[in-house]
Amino acid sequence: MREKYCLPVIKHSTQAVFDEIDHNIDQYHFFEVWLDYIEGVDDEFVTKLTHKYSHKIIFLFRRERLEPIEMPSDSRFQLIRSLDQSHALLDLDIRSQLAELEFIKLNDLQIRVIGSYHNYKKTPDLNELQLIVDQIESHKPEIVKISTFCNDEEDAVRLLELQLLLKEKHQKHIVLGMGRHGIVTRIFGSLWGNELIFAPLVAQHHTAPGQLSRAQLDTIFKNLHI
Repeated sequence: MREKYCLPVIKHSTQAVFDEIDHNIDQYHFFEVWLDYIEGVDDEFVTKLTHKYSHKIIFLFRRERLEPIEMPSDSRFQLIRSLDQSHALLDLDIRSQLAELEFIKLNDLQIRVIGSYHNYKKTPDLNELQLIVDQIESHKPEIVKISTFCNDEEDAVRLLELQLLLKEKHQKHIVLGMGRHGIVTRIFGSLWGNELIFAPLVAQHHTAPGQLSRAQLDTIFKNLHI
């Protein structure tokens, strides 16, 4: 097994984004670029990034912990149009970014979408999670992503059960638990077929509670002899 590590990139300038990716290009499979934090971001920057790094880029408009997006909707739609027929992935949350998902569908854009659901407070029960997955799948994403906060061990087990259900129907997925109890889902999730695992350079730079650093994950997988 070779882990598909993804480096979250939160920078405030376009040059800093390029510098961060160039510096780590040989160490990561993917780079998650948080567009709403970048000053002066435009479709030229997005196009240049996708052309230079091709399949390695994941874009998102969200802010940490689902804080309100500052970029105007017309600017977001323009950037989405620039991704039509590109190799980049675009992560859109089913609760807060339904307008963007509908925009893609109405305009028949060919975009590789990660349809996601984030809950920073709790993990819903399995029936609700399955309904959320159904809602995400109605938008025909390439990957279904579920990321919820685990308040106890049962929450983590529930997420792993959901992952097995997605795996059984051959749906590409990323299922992750946040918080201390969710760490186990990041390990077993990788072993059981998650499309990628988020791994900041140092744990203090995490973009979600419970993320482990690249070095921590390397040690774990090495000790497991994977």
